[in-house]
Amino acid sequence: MVDTMFLIRKLGHVTVYLILTLLILRAMKKRKQSHMPKSTYVIAFVIAIMYAISDEYHQSLTGFRDGRLMDVGIDGIGVLLGMWVYSRFIQKVYFR
Repeated sequence: MVDTMFLIRKLGHVTVYLILTLLILRAMKKRKQSHMPKSTYVIAFVIAIMYAISDEYHQSLTGFRDGRLMDVGIDGIGVLLGMWVYSRFIQKVYFR
């Protein structure tokens, strides 16, 4: 049987990192750019994953929570989904 609270928490990880990635990409967009270069996506990915790693490390230092590598992977799913959403939907609005 699947623990519902576990799924909700992990979905929260995905959602938060999806939004973080969208915000990073939006912040990196240049005003007169005709398209978003691939290097921008790579940089956004690295920033978001480094934040996920630092967040899990911080959690490992607290007495009430523990840092898990699995959560970084789940955060990475959110990052990739954010990149996909940006490239498929948001970029088309901004780069017409």
